[in-house]
Amino acid sequence: MCNPKTSNVATTTQRPSFRAQLSMRSQQQKLQSVVLDSATALYVIHYLYNNPSWLNPWKIASAQLWIAGFIFIRCAIVFYDHLVVAMIEKLFKCKVLPTREPGAPPVRYVSLDLRSVVYLSINSLNEYAFVMRLTHYLWHGGHQQLVPWKMEEISVSNTIVALGIMLVSMDLLYAPLHHFLHLPSMYPLIHKHHHRQHYPVRGYLDAGNEHPIEHMIGVVCTWFAVLTAEMLLPSCR
Repeated sequence: MCNPKTSNVATTTQRPSFRAQLSMRSQQQKLQSVVLDSATALYVIHYLYNNPSWLNPWKIASAQLWIAGFIFIRCAIVFYDHLVVAMIEKLFKCKVLPTREPGAPPVRYVSLDLRSVVYLSINSLNEYAFVMRLTHYLWHGGHQQLVPWKMEEISVSNTIVALGIMLVSMDLLYAPLHHFLHLPSMYPLIHKHHHRQHYPVRGYLDAGNEHPIEHMIGVVCTWFAVLTAEMLLPSCR
């Protein structure tokens, strides 16, 4: 019979160390991330190649005008960032968080790396296409052509009630999807990048610094909210 102590020692030496397990898990996550990102990129390229109008639903003939619209949207977001800060600090005079007070202990701050710049660039392009498609959709009355544009057609149901429907329906979809992104098997691949920043101070540059898949989920939730309000509005009149 073998010596129990010798058997235990042999079993212990056969097990990989904790550091080795972390290294193996990290390598697996990197491989999974490369596969996911590559497959997503190939699908997007294939889709845009076959559907170029997705980036230009208004059929803007001039490339300069299309780029000017993109720059306008980016400038509007920068203005919105400063407007929110001014309203909170000057108008409402809200107290800052303890971590933002003078003399507070330093908080982990992450600068924008190359991956962040790439993600922000992709997301800004996706946002521009989303804004154009949404405005084009609403301008033409929506799916049922019931979206009102005349002053005499404006009512409580298609303004306040519609906004309430959008907020509730958006959260109903976003909450489970956000929970899905926090699952241990999914979090390192998509949502982890967004949570790298513990000290957001750059406004949109921190809020929009997320994986393009996560950004697309947010766009889908917004579309879902708009369509839900549109479908339910006839019963609210």
